[in-house]
Amino acid sequence: MKFLTALGLAAGGASKTIQEGLDREQRERDRAARSAEAAAGRQHQTDLLYKRRRFDQLDKLVEVQEALSALGLDENQIAANLSGGMANVERLQNLKQISADNNIDFPSALNVTFGENFNPEDIQGGAVNFVQSNLLDARLEGKVYKNPYRTEVSDQLKALESIGDPVGFRKQIENQYNTIYRLEQLIDRGTNVEQNQKLVNQKRDLIKELTNKYVEMEKTVATDNKGLLASGYMSLALRKVKDAKKGAFGELIETSALGAVTKKFTGNYGRAFEAYLTSIESIKNEIQAYNPKNPNAISGGSAAFMNELTVNANTQLINEYNLEYLDRLRKGAERDRDIKNTFKPKLISLSAPMSDAEKRLLKSGDVVKHIVNGQPKYEIFRGFAEPTQANPTGIQLFLPQDILNTYNPQQ
Repeated sequence: MKFLTALGLAAGGASKTIQEGLDREQRERDRAARSAEAAAGRQHQTDLLYKRRRFDQLDKLVEVQEALSALGLDENQIAANLSGGMANVERLQNLKQISADNNIDFPSALNVTFGENFNPEDIQGGAVNFVQSNLLDARLEGKVYKNPYRTEVSDQLKALESIGDPVGFRKQIENQYNTIYRLEQLIDRGTNVEQNQKLVNQKRDLIKELTNKYVEMEKTVATDNKGLLASGYMSLALRKVKDAKKGAFGELIETSALGAVTKKFTGNYGRAFEAYLTSIESIKNEIQAYNPKNPNAISGGSAAFMNELTVNANTQLINEYNLEYLDRLRKGAERDRDIKNTFKPKLISLSAPMSDAEKRLLKSGDVVKHIVNGQPKYEIFRGFAEPTQANPTGIQLFLPQDILNTYNPQQ
């Protein structure tokens, strides 16, 4: 009896243990089910959030795309500017207005280039869809998208955008001079001469236009920026004078990459002096073009810019010419006084006509002498003109140049 009772108790304990095991398994299944349900809920929420973010980002891109399309841009131009957002759209809207104000075809001023190893012909579905899709994926994944479509704003439009900022605008003009310098180096080496010369001419026209715009800022720039504007005048005047000089001298003056200047005047003094005079006349015309007293002055004239041009014309051209002129005379006189030197200045007459044979012995830039009151006077021969009553020989001489006076409104 006791044995049976013990068996009953054991069986009851085992049954209880089994039940507890079953209950534990059920609880684990329930917990797993709840966990799976919660995970599914979280995934659902994540999916909804992802979709919401994707739609939000897509809406923003579509907004940008529509704004770019309204500017009259083509497929590639829209694709190139899609990643810039509405901030870039606002800049482009401003550039379009600047273009309209200056008779510039806006779409033509935006040049599209492509990234390295990227061929737009391989793209299916259009440039905008390609960029939009890749840009959308990158933003959702928190990555930076490197757009293979890129826009380059023309130099002219970029410079006009800087109007109102004397420093930035001046920098744009100086960039054009730097580009001309590089192009002229290519021309000197015989590289794409015709094409590069055409670009140089375009750059010079642009510099002229931008310089005039810069002068116009004098009438509108804030008082606290007047100093920056004046500093710009100093830089631009120096550039303009040096550029005129370089254009006149050509290969007679070489400037290294470090700025070292080499003059090749030996045997070419006639050409060199003519180049000086050509440069001086050119800058004189520029100075008068900005003279406030000139009724046809560019941009109404500017005394500040006119004076900077005058100062640089004096230092870079007239003083330099006069020093070269006097040095040439001095060396000619020294040769004439040196009894051992057989290469002496030719004796000429300013009153008696010369024979053709005598004329052929003279070369522009030669030091010559004539007798005045029994003393030799040294001159630099320039050439022959038609004889007149005042000049029966027709001999033309290089003469020293007077220093230019700066503008004084009281005079």
